[in-house]
Amino acid sequence: MCRTDPAQRSRFIRCIYNLLDSSSSAVRYDAAGTLVTLSAAPTAVAAAASCYVDLIIKESDNNVKLIVLDRLTALKDNPKHERVLQNLAMDITRVLATPSLEVRRKTLVLLQQLATTRNAGDLATVLQKELTKTNRCVSASSLSPQAPHPLLLAFAALRRLWSHWQCVRQKHP
Repeated sequence: MCRTDPAQRSRFIRCIYNLLDSSSSAVRYDAAGTLVTLSAAPTAVAAAASCYVDLIIKESDNNVKLIVLDRLTALKDNPKHERVLQNLAMDITRVLATPSLEVRRKTLVLLQQLATTRNAGDLATVLQKELTKTNRCVSASSLSPQAPHPLLLAFAALRRLWSHWQCVRQKHP
């Protein structure tokens, strides 16, 4: 319908925005995907990404969390949407509160890819807090990237965090 009559697109987009507030997780997931399909506007992408983050936090099923994280990663892979997701990096850090190590690992990989000079300091602070909150020893190799990110060279806080991960990794291979 939107391809044959583009004037109808705005009417559908308004309806889909309303569906983002649905009580059903499946409806919200589909609405976010449809919204990004219909519109590449930064506000639409930000609304969809925020919906995805909210779904990850509220869903109890780890498989659902991983699927939605894949959708966020796919959004990031589109050059038009990457900057919008970089602005939402701090919201994405809330996903790190999940107990699943696989979800946390995927989230850390995504956050590493979203790190910029604008948000690296804030990301480093949040990641340091996450490390201090974690009482159990988690295998650092499952959480840390294999090679230092280029931003480590520019930010002292990230360098300290990287050093901590390497230290833990050496103690617990």
